[in-house]
Amino acid sequence: MEFPKWYASITVACEPKRELGSGIVGMDLGCKVAIALSTGEMIKAPQFLAQAQPKIRHLAKKLRRKRHPEKRKVKASRRWQATQKRIRKQKRKVANQRQNWVHQTATEITCRYSIVATEKLNLQGMTRKGKRQNKQKAGLNRSMLDVSMGMLRSAIKYKLVEGEGFFMEAPTQKLKPTQRCAKCWNLTPKTLSDRVHICSNPECGHREDRDTKGTPKNKIPKKPAASSLGLHGQSPPARRHTVLLGA
Repeated sequence: MEFPKWYASITVACEPKRELGSGIVGMDLGCKVAIALSTGEMIKAPQFLAQAQPKIRHLAKKLRRKRHPEKRKVKASRRWQATQKRIRKQKRKVANQRQNWVHQTATEITCRYSIVATEKLNLQGMTRKGKRQNKQKAGLNRSMLDVSMGMLRSAIKYKLVEGEGFFMEAPTQKLKPTQRCAKCWNLTPKTLSDRVHICSNPECGHREDRDTKGTPKNKIPKKPAASSLGLHGQSPPARRHTVLLGA
């Protein structure tokens, strides 16, 4: 046992039914702003790992000074083992904080909306390591993993399915929500440093925050047909079974 911890699993014989809201919303996931809704609401990233990083680095520095285990059957010192347990405990605390925030945020969104649309992201490719050692890319990967985009997306999706709602995904490569204007549907190329959308169409000139701009078109595309863009959603199953979740 690495450090004292316990789990409680409670089984209840019932048929749970999740209550959903009646609204429709578009959602955009990011690093600085974890969730940007089409209503203009922004949910900031909690940054649990960034807050705990100084303490973890301090413990890691102390760990390097202790006698660590080696291949030639050299046992680690008791102080090394104690420091290692403190590091694991700190990392476990960050993981628990992140999981708790994900489920609370997903529940808050599903209690207000029954249809949620977002863009389809290749998170595995986005968080892939570069061929060369790049501190900027490593920091970006750390930020994306700290927000837990995949866990947050999965939590919202399964809660909507349980409540017989709909979770829709718009293909990013075809729709291009970051570049496309929400008013005139014109494409405006941007870099990562451009945080405000300014439409390049002289007849439009729409100006809006980059994060909230990408969400309205994720609901239902107005110009092209949804089938032509490959827009698809997750509908509830024909029959639902009781699902027991143990902590």
